[in-house]
Amino acid sequence: MPFATVSARGAQRWASGHPWIFKSDVTDLPDAEPGAVTVLDHRRRPLGTALWSPQSEISLRLLDADADASIDGEWWHRRISEAIERR
Repeated sequence: MPFATVSARGAQRWASGHPWIFKSDVTDLPDAEPGAVTVLDHRRRPLGTALWSPQSEISLRLLDADADASIDGEWWHRRISEAIERR
């Protein structure tokens, strides 16, 4: 899976529970089309999996805290089912 590296400020934003990272905090852009990417902190440690949008100021939107998550149909079905159950 392609990866994006974020600044210490971007990593801190995620650690505090914020679900996205702005383009200004992405230090290593993914060499990929929009879609799921692994997110690394400034020390190259995995933070999770996010949706990458090169056109948006909100470049990374957290999907899963698991950097090895496979974002496929089963993943989406499980997450939507969990959200419905919470409501």
